[in-house]
Order: sequence, then C-alpha cells, then structure tokens
Amino acid sequence: MPWFSHGIVTATAETPIRVAFADGTAYQYEGTIELERRGADSLAVINELSLERYLLGVVPHEMPTSFGQTALEAQAITARSYAYNQFYANTYCAYGAHVTDTTASQVYLGYAENETAAQAVKATEGMCAVTKTGAVAQTYFYSTSCGFGAGSQEVWSKDGSFSGRGKSYLQAQTYGDFAPPQTEEEWLAFWQDWKKQGYDMNSPWYRWKVYFSCGQMTEILQKTLAESANCRIEGNQNDLGRLTGIAVTRRGQGGLAMELQLTFEKGMATVKTENAIRKVLSPTKRTLGEPIYLQRKGAEAMTGNAMLPSGFFAVKEMKNAEGKLTGVALYGGGNGHGVGLSQYGAKYLAEQGKTAAEIIACYFPGTKVEKVL
Repeated sequence: MPWFSHGIVTATAETPIRVAFADGTAYQYEGTIELERRGADSLAVINELSLERYLLGVVPHEMPTSFGQTALEAQAITARSYAYNQFYANTYCAYGAHVTDTTASQVYLGYAENETAAQAVKATEGMCAVTKTGAVAQTYFYSTSCGFGAGSQEVWSKDGSFSGRGKSYLQAQTYGDFAPPQTEEEWLAFWQDWKKQGYDMNSPWYRWKVYFSCGQMTEILQKTLAESANCRIEGNQNDLGRLTGIAVTRRGQGGLAMELQLTFEKGMATVKTENAIRKVLSPTKRTLGEPIYLQRKGAEAMTGNAMLPSGFFAVKEMKNAEGKLTGVALYGGGNGHGVGLSQYGAKYLAEQGKTAAEIIACYFPGTKVEKVL
C-alpha cells in the first residue's frame, strides 16, 4: 500500500481510535496508533500513551472490578511496577514497544470506561513496589494460589537447571495457617482436602482435579512431548509405547512441580519447568475415551483446557491387580505460575481490612510502596 512508502503510519486523535482486527475483534485506543509493515503481509500495531492511561486498559481486564477498591489498588501498584521494569528491559524493542497486550506481559485491551478501576489507578498514581535499595521491584501476579506461592527461580529457568537464586521478594511463601508438606503422600493429601482454609479458598481454582485413562494419557503425551522444548527423552521418541508410570521428582519449597518423570514400555521422558509440565499434561481429549473433565471447587467442570491450571499438583496412579497402570488422577490447586501477588488472595486480605500497601508487603516481602513516577 502506498501509505507505507515512507515507513510508519501514525494516527492521533482527541477521542479514542477504534481498531478492528482480522479475527473480528475491535478495541479503542487513546494516544497514538502506529502501523508499521512487517514483511510482505503483516503489520505491527503499536499504541503509544502515558503509563497511567495504559493502566486504565490493564487493571479492569486483569482483575475483576468486583474485587473492590483496595484489591484493585494493589493490582494497579503491581501492574505499574511490572510495566516500569519492562520499560527498561526493552524486550519488545524490535517492534518499537515496551510491552505486548497479552498475558506474555499483561492483558491490555485499550480504552476502558470503568470508574472503580480508574479510582484505583488514580489513588495509586505513580506508586510502585520499591526494594530496600530503592529499585522498583520486578513484580508478577497470577489468579489463585493453592495455599503456597513459588519462588521465581523455581518457575523460570532457561536451561532447566534452576541454578538462579531469585530475588529475595520473589520466594515461596505460605498463604494460610499451615506448613508445607514434606512427602508426596502429604502433598496429595493436602490437595485432596477441598475444605482447607487459606487466603484463596473462595476461588473456584483453589482446588481442582482431573482424571485420565492410561490410554488417554499415553495418546496425549505422544503429541505434547514431541512439542516440548524442556523435555529429555530416552528411547525412540516416535514409539515409546504405553505409559507405565508418572511421578513428580522435584518440587519447589511451596510444592511446585519442577521436574516430572514419565516411564513408558520402551523408554522414559523427563520434563522440566512448571510451564512445560502443565503443557505436557494437557487435560484435553484427543481421540480415545470420554471427555476429560477438569473439576473445580464449587464451580462447573471444564473441558478442552490446553494446559493444567498450575504446577501445584500431586499424582495418584491407578493400577489393576497385576500392577499395570490403568489411569492417572491429578489433584492440585491454584491457577497461574504462582510467583508474586495472588489476585484472589489480595481480595481476601482486602476483606480482612488490609491496605493496598500491606497487601504488597505480604506478597513482595521486604518492599514498600513509594511514589516513584
């Protein structure tokens, strides 16, 4: 198109600009819209605006506004601190951007008129979580904890060695009146207890379970293992045979599955990192058996999930009289990676009378809320 003869096309207006995408979605954006041709058949769409206006398009889409003013203020502080660090990280510099609009950064859906969220952003304007050295903390958030959180070094490891130390304010924590179990049997019992009290107990994701027949699990693994980057296979990848055993062989301090071992008739596979494990154990039927239902606490069961809700789970193997594996049940809790602020936990703490600053201090210990922008 001749529009792009001179590079980037920009559009700025006093009112929000409507952008319609090929998949049928359409959103409105404040500030400036930049369109840059990327190759022969694609465009990069960049929205440039102030950080505070950006947060108005993040906060109501990342946390339900029904969670209340205080929880939303904690969300705004966390989201602002995250964006602050991304600004300097330059992860998306190749696109001329600082963040993306998906969960790869934070969900941003452009201009949104929401008074409750706007009040939370305004009340915390310029405020971030700050460390003892004066740096803005690298914050993260997720939906629901199972009663425990994870350390950042337990979740993110490029080579699967988990050699990093992680930041002092991003370590595994307990979010309830209980101590971490010590054995696989104790972890299984912990997640099988759907009445366990904890900060996130009112979330439908606080406890969940899913069952696979051995045939279903074998069929799923044949595909997901081949697609996994953090998997080591011993044997013929194209013909490992039937699954004969499954076990979590390494956990974080809060129970997060960091390493999974799968044994087959003709070999074995080791999967590392919680994200890879969640994807490999995809609770989605392919061709065999009945639909696979993900059951949740006090909510309807779900089907078709691309990955497990979290890496906080324990395995229960089902075997017949001859000791042959016939099925696998996974009992777990939580939704998300487990690092940083739990949104349902923030809601609970706000209902207990905690301020936004106190909630931040709970989930990012050693930090305090200060105005830095």
